[in-house]
Amino acid sequence: MFTAIHRPSDQLISGLDVMDPQSLFSDTDTYRCLLCNDEVEFNRRADQHELFTHSSGKNDCFGRPQNSDVHQVGCEQAIKM
Repeated sequence: MFTAIHRPSDQLISGLDVMDPQSLFSDTDTYRCLLCNDEVEFNRRADQHELFTHSSGKNDCFGRPQNSDVHQVGCEQAIKM
């Protein structure tokens, strides 16, 4: 996933928000999935389209085999706005 909910602030953010050096968000903060509300983890070294993954190993709630990564990120960004 490219977006997640920052649990402490209940704010919808993107992985780029966490990667911003001037951001108040941290790699070690807690995050949750926008769709299923399960805990997700941020991984700075992951592919830019998969910066957040379910802690349980569950598949990406936004991921659909018929959609490209670009389409998925676009959908997540549209929800964020």
